[in-house]
This record gives sequence, C-alpha cells and structure tokens, in this order.
Amino acid sequence: MISNEVSTKEKFVIEALRLFSEKGYEAVSVAEIAGAVGCSAPALYKHYKSKKQLLEAVIEASNKGFEAQMEAMHFDFDSNGKDREAFIDMTEEDEIKRLQDIVSYAIHNWFSQAFRKLCTVEQFHMKELSEAYDLRYVDFPINQYEKIFELWIESGKMKPGNARAMAALYVGYPMLVIGICDRDPQKEEECMKKIEEHIREFNKQFRNS
Repeated sequence: MISNEVSTKEKFVIEALRLFSEKGYEAVSVAEIAGAVGCSAPALYKHYKSKKQLLEAVIEASNKGFEAQMEAMHFDFDSNGKDREAFIDMTEEDEIKRLQDIVSYAIHNWFSQAFRKLCTVEQFHMKELSEAYDLRYVDFPINQYEKIFELWIESGKMKPGNARAMAALYVGYPMLVIGICDRDPQKEEECMKKIEEHIREFNKQFRNS
C-alpha cells in the first residue's frame, strides 16, 4: 500500500488513517501504528508526541490533498475569479462530467475514502472529526455551489430563487451516492447514471432553457 518513496513520517500518517478508519480511533494504540510501519513506538514519538497529534496530522494531510484536488478540478470557485466565464458557459454535459469526476475521485482515492469513513464513524465521538465532516461534506459543497448558482441567476442562466437552497438540493444526491459506493463499489456505474439523471431533472426545474 505504501510506496518506498514515502518518508517514515508520512508512513505513520497513512497507517494511522488506515487503522483509525478500520478500528476506530480509541481502539488503535501508538504501538500498533508503529508496528504497521515496521518501527517501534519510541521511533514514532520522534515525529509525533502523541496519538492525538498524529490524528491532527491525518486531518491536515487530508485537507491538503482535498484542496489540491479541488484546485485541479477548478472547484475553488470565486465569482470574481478567472473561472467566472467558464462557469457561465458551462453546458449540461460539462456539469454532468464535472460532478461525476468529483464523485469518482471521492470513491477511488484511498486517502479520501478512508478519511471519510473515519469522519463518518467518529463524528459522534470526537469534535475534531465532527467539524471536519461538516466542513468537508456539508459546508464546502453547498458553499461552492451557492456561489455558482448566484452567478448563474445573475447571468440569466438559472431561474431566480434561493441559491443556497438550490445548492443543498443539488449536492445532496451526489453525497448520498458517495456513501452508497463506499458500501458497495459494484454500484458505481448505476450511481453515475443516476447522477446524470439527477442533474438533468434539476436543470429542468431550475435552469432557463
């Protein structure tokens, strides 16, 4: 699972996430994480002072990876930024591909999937992961699409309305699909088709023809 090019410090983060997501944070010991990397607990403590600090490193690594991927997908949307015209000119087919690409990344990127599983389970026990869950899987997608829909309403591409409410409706189904594919990867093709159907139906209701 781990490349030889990855540093020992990074290996601790990867194995910590794997074990946390599989067993839960409390059930995993520092010695177990160190052993998974092939080191002793004292070797781990040279990099991280505690299991809690290692969890913080997992969250930070996940955030950096997520930000990089969203930037690569031009999802760091700013209504005053360079992508403004691209969003105005976006076709329905572009929309479908874009959302399918985002879902595909979420379910195929191991780090993203494991971190989502960890947050889903531990959000009820740990404030840090509850906040990470809300930020990543609720606030971020709704905030971004709210900005996009405000632009589309302003440009006449979308019917006037509550952009935030529209955004919540728009992203709700894709987030559900990600959970379905996490549990049953065999349903990916079916779910991708349903995302297409979801977008086309949404546009019938809210987009100007």
